[in-house]
Amino acid sequence: MRILFLCHRFPYPADGGGKIRALEMIRALGRSHEVDVVSMLRDDDEASKAPGLAQFCAGYDAPRVGGAGQWLRVGLGVLGARSLSEGYFGSPAVAAAVSRRLAGTRYDRIVVHCSSMAPYVAGVRDIPKLLDLCDVDSEKWRMYADATPGPRGLVYRYEQHAVARLERRMVAAYDLSTVATPNELESLRGIDPDARTDWFPNGVDVVRFAPLEQAPDPDRLCFVGRMDYLPNEQTVVDFCEHTLPLIRKSRPGTRFVIIGANPSERVRQLASLEGVEVTGTVDDVRPELGRSVAMVAPLTIARGVQNKILESMAMGVPVVTSRLAARGVDAQPHRDLLCADTPAEVAEAALGLLGDPARRRAFSDAGLALVRDRYTWANSLARFERMVAGLDGEGASC
Repeated sequence: MRILFLCHRFPYPADGGGKIRALEMIRALGRSHEVDVVSMLRDDDEASKAPGLAQFCAGYDAPRVGGAGQWLRVGLGVLGARSLSEGYFGSPAVAAAVSRRLAGTRYDRIVVHCSSMAPYVAGVRDIPKLLDLCDVDSEKWRMYADATPGPRGLVYRYEQHAVARLERRMVAAYDLSTVATPNELESLRGIDPDARTDWFPNGVDVVRFAPLEQAPDPDRLCFVGRMDYLPNEQTVVDFCEHTLPLIRKSRPGTRFVIIGANPSERVRQLASLEGVEVTGTVDDVRPELGRSVAMVAPLTIARGVQNKILESMAMGVPVVTSRLAARGVDAQPHRDLLCADTPAEVAEAALGLLGDPARRRAFSDAGLALVRDRYTWANSLARFERMVAGLDGEGASC
């Protein structure tokens, strides 16, 4: 088949959670089909690395976006009651690239990753289309709004309602809409109970993310994630202010390493605290992650699957996370990972791993076994490929 694939973040290299799923989808489809990709580039660094995508697809278009025009479209979108996301990811250059592809090639399928890209091909009627939302973003914006007071919270509330309207329109316009977890599927079915919907999980590269041979630093905890992302920023700030002092009271040598690109000013300031290190961008997160006794991620805003949880477990690094974040992983709490919400609970869980190597090994082994059994990309994407193949029949939902 010839497949047109649209995604909002240029997927190569897959250096963030928003890119990993898209690249793996392209890679899987590209093994058996001809895949043309349309995305967008935002800076010189992305442009310099973009040719690497060619190994996974038949061709790609990626116009440069940004500048005053992009922000003008955001403002004009608000005047039309559209979401900020639609304005931000809406680009005449991308629309033109999509039109050229559709005019010059007869496609058998269209696959779109992210609701903000869905409008580009929503009006195409003669080609079966799959929309992968991954997560129901309107629910994410609701959580942002609930957690953020003041004017910024009002902006998030506007975006919640505007994105919900977009999701309703787009789910109705596509032949099948998908998400990454059963919980997200419940939210998706609430948007349009009559729409065809399904889910397929994220996976992890268990060859790349494998346990290190060296033993972990016995006093080291870490967090992994992009540090300009609100849920991650909020998590590490709260942990450093409320939980780390409890841990260090019992174990004064404990260090907390914040691993991730683009730390905000608020995150950078945490490095002034005793026992806290902020790495910023690193060439490879694996050595930093693998040297840790545990990855602590008590997120209070979380939707879908947290890649950081899967990657940590694949490396044999035990995870302490919130009950909310754990919902995205088919794991048994207190066997495969530790669930904790309050500072006292998180501190107790972390101290139990720091002070008991045998306990750490048990969680390490259990998490590693779970990922290798249920969360390989091969298993996940076999399900996705069946959905794509079945789009022109009644059996697309698996």
